[in-house]
Amino acid sequence: MRWLIDFFGADKLAHFGVSFAAAFLLAGLGWQLAGHAHAGTFGFVGFLGSFYGGLAKEWGDYQNPANRWDWGDVLADAIGAFVGALLIVLCSLAKG
Repeated sequence: MRWLIDFFGADKLAHFGVSFAAAFLLAGLGWQLAGHAHAGTFGFVGFLGSFYGGLAKEWGDYQNPANRWDWGDVLADAIGAFVGALLIVLCSLAKG
């Protein structure tokens, strides 16, 4: 695990992890509440909700004079959100 932190940096892994968890929870909750229907739709909603949350965080960083916009963080957010939402869609396909 240490090599991941050394290679990507703790900040990028944190962005990935938080975006993954947010997308997974949003998509999973919607899928559960819909009676295990429309997983693709809820996966998309989970991805967008999580990704826009990451963009809002980066916008906040950009507005802070002591910080800056980081496209690497945005990419980590996008990948984490995609993987989290995709996992719900794959679970729905496995469930049948």
